[in-house]
Amino acid sequence: ADGAAAARRAAQAWAPRPRPVVMSPCSDTARRPLAERLVVWSKRLARATTAEQLIARYEGALSTCELPDWRAKAALLSLLQAKVTTEGGAEALLVRFADEPEAQRFIARGLMRRTVDPAIAAAVRRTLFGGADPRARWTLVDERLAALSTVDERLALVRQMLTERPDDPEGEIRRVRLLAEAGRKDEALAYGRRLRDRGIMSPGLALELGDVLAASGFEPDALRTYSEIVEFDPTSPASREMLGDVYLRHGWYAAAYRQYTTLTDLAPAEPRGWLRLAAAAAGSGRVDEALRIQRKVATAEGTPGADDPRAWARLLSAARIGRLLAEGGAPADAESLARKLKELQLFSGPGALRVVLWEDHAAELALAARDGEVDAALGDGVFAPAVGLAAVQLPAPELARLEWRVRFRSDPPRRDVRFVVTTIVWDGASFRVTSAPGVVRAGEQGAALASVAAP
Repeated sequence: ADGAAAARRAAQAWAPRPRPVVMSPCSDTARRPLAERLVVWSKRLARATTAEQLIARYEGALSTCELPDWRAKAALLSLLQAKVTTEGGAEALLVRFADEPEAQRFIARGLMRRTVDPAIAAAVRRTLFGGADPRARWTLVDERLAALSTVDERLALVRQMLTERPDDPEGEIRRVRLLAEAGRKDEALAYGRRLRDRGIMSPGLALELGDVLAASGFEPDALRTYSEIVEFDPTSPASREMLGDVYLRHGWYAAAYRQYTTLTDLAPAEPRGWLRLAAAAAGSGRVDEALRIQRKVATAEGTPGADDPRAWARLLSAARIGRLLAEGGAPADAESLARKLKELQLFSGPGALRVVLWEDHAAELALAARDGEVDAALGDGVFAPAVGLAAVQLPAPELARLEWRVRFRSDPPRRDVRFVVTTIVWDGASFRVTSAPGVVRAGEQGAALASVAAP
């Protein structure tokens, strides 16, 4: 009750107030079967773009006898929540049903299950648990946890917080993480399954819980948990992209390829989806397919600039061709690969290209170099974390003179991030290539490239 009152006060300035239901004569739609009413409601909602309009459609159906039981009401509420696309819309719709807890929680579960927008998820948490976003409160708890020296002490604090806020998913995910850290993996799995089965998982929580389960060695349960990212909104490109990215960073290339294939079907004009599909194909060993996809993107229409996906596609192709060249092989294959590399037209004269590729798209890596005691000013650099790419072109002598690192450009994730650095030197007549893997360990800010020599 306190939480609903707080959410109502927060939304007062802009949320439509619930209106008394004034019963009108029953409509012709009210006499139709539920399946036919669903079709009619979907048509009515097709033109509704704001929370006020959505609520008005609900009030109209309620006042004309179209919602005689919970089954019908739940069906319409499911349609309503699927139309919400903003934080304000989510909170307004939840406030409307503050006096109907069952309906409010039904809407909240639907929103949490499908949204990948953290602002919408925060609005739901404020309404369900009261006050400000509970994540802010748990951020303070995290600071207290960091000050405790043993995992048992941290578990005791989380349990204490959960006695005050039972079933808070933010607390439950921390309990699962700490149980896994303590080596109590079976207990962590049991709590993880309980959290997953409660029905208020958001894509963000599914992602966190899946990460804990995967790190603890429970791959089947991790896959089942990750799949909830798209389970309740399978036509959302954002959800498909998120799930594909999760599978890609785990190296589950076949699963990632399936998600990205669906993504390109849903959003065929979006080049990022195609470049992700190419990454999954390359990870599965189908480099020729990856190069075909990248060539398609590179030759499409676009606008030149730092965010031009055509340039990204050419650099991705250069890195993948370079890796094949560095692996060696028959002379005829090397000649063919060199021709393909030359066709990318990345060099206007002698020079060097250094490219870093990584498969964890939640990380933002970049190339950095030191010239003695100062940072070196690198030349034509490309930074494209959306496709796991960073690259720089420069004169070949600079490769050996500078001290190179791969570093994070944003807050690092709490896990190792693996990458491959490929260096291509063109002397005007032939290519020389080196390629080597690297890793930025969890808790570190970067990794030196001393082991990757210039060609």
